[in-house]
Amino acid sequence: FSRRDRQFNWLGFITDYVFFSIGLTFAGTNTILPAFASRLTGNPILIGLSSALWQGGWLLPQMFAAHYLSTATRKMPTIKFFAWIGRPIFLVFGVFLLLAGSVWPAIFLLGIYFSSFFFSFTDSIAGVAWFDLLGKAFTHRERGRVIGIGQAVSGILSIAAGAAIGWILESSGLAFPDNYGLIFSLASVCFLISLSGIYLIREPHEPVAAERQKMAEYLPSLVRLLRTDRTFLRVNVSRLLMSVCAMASPFFAVYAIRDLGVAEASLGGFAIAQTIGSALAGLLFGWVADRFGSHVVIRIVGGVYLLAPCLVLAAGMTGAGGVGTVVLVSAAFLFLGLGDGSIMLGFINYVLEIAPQGQRPVYIGLTNTLIGVIVLFPFIGGALADWGGYRIVFLLAAVGIAAG
Repeated sequence: FSRRDRQFNWLGFITDYVFFSIGLTFAGTNTILPAFASRLTGNPILIGLSSALWQGGWLLPQMFAAHYLSTATRKMPTIKFFAWIGRPIFLVFGVFLLLAGSVWPAIFLLGIYFSSFFFSFTDSIAGVAWFDLLGKAFTHRERGRVIGIGQAVSGILSIAAGAAIGWILESSGLAFPDNYGLIFSLASVCFLISLSGIYLIREPHEPVAAERQKMAEYLPSLVRLLRTDRTFLRVNVSRLLMSVCAMASPFFAVYAIRDLGVAEASLGGFAIAQTIGSALAGLLFGWVADRFGSHVVIRIVGGVYLLAPCLVLAAGMTGAGGVGTVVLVSAAFLFLGLGDGSIMLGFINYVLEIAPQGQRPVYIGLTNTLIGVIVLFPFIGGALADWGGYRIVFLLAAVGIAAG
């Protein structure tokens, strides 16, 4: 592989990562999606459903995508095909909202549910191929730097995206649902721009299995993998326990707006705080992963996640809608961004490191499918909030993370 090819790969991966991450700011599963749903329903379960469908669509299919890709000598065609299918969906939904003319709660809810699931499902299949390509294109230490730079740059640029969200919701003059239609459209534009980076990547050749296993053989082989590779099993258990935060995080913004009296325009500030956290994760944990290894990053993640629900609980004690409330909730989103920004640098990078050559799609697909149980967490959180209020959800999430 020539030096020029490696330079193209650095540029391509970082370009894709940066603009894709900015798109995720405009379609944030912890900010924009639940806030949009909360304008249409007061049911916490239905509010959490958009985030649950996103998580489920992205995580659960990956084990089967890995099986499909196990004999594919080139992963790039799969990435391009599913990216072009899935990434325009929020533009379609956004334009629909802009042209709707009236508020139709049931139709809008179905639209955000479908858009969330369809986008994440198609990106799930492309994602397995993307991670394998990342593993082939860079050494372990290079991956840490690529991810770290991508997160840092996207975090800085996403501050502008967060400011744009705040302006659209507060000062643009656009009423609901036009304001959210514009936000979702901007998300899709960023996703499509990120595709330009994909076309710069040069894919290295690597041997793959000559024949795809039958499903009846493939599924038992995954059980054997967990039984025999104890390191892989431990990293998955650790990630699952820390992911209890997903039970609470979709309700941070909804709780702040509906129960604490924070202005809806603060969503932009929350999005900025979360992206700053992600940028700091790229700068700090990218250096930690490069210097000490991704396993050290994993050890830090638990404490970072624990602070998020604790800070939201503290915000509820400061008085409704005050500056202190906004600061504490923003700090919660900052630490949430730090934690989420550590997943790639910690868990995913570590799995790519321990996976044998040719087995990366299987390892990545299985680890993300196993963590797919978190699709239930927003439902559980919503049911608990409906029963006992949002505070009980945040308290139980903190206890679960601490146990992990």
